[in-house]
Amino acid sequence: MFKTFKAAEEHESNNKLHEAMTDNACELSMGEICTICNKEGIRLGTTVPYHLASNRIAKHAIGVFNNATQAVL
Repeated sequence: MFKTFKAAEEHESNNKLHEAMTDNACELSMGEICTICNKEGIRLGTTVPYHLASNRIAKHAIGVFNNATQAVL
């Protein structure tokens, strides 16, 4: 899903994705997404764990990510 989102966003904005933010969840900050970001030169940022303001921002971004991916599909 991340690859699809990345391609759609880069195509729509005509800019390369430089940074992605997660809420420090293991499935989002490790594994395949981390590998993709390292390979593509994308900075993968994480919020402070259990910090309400930071987690709210990350959850909103994840919601936007999921909506954009569903729209592309």
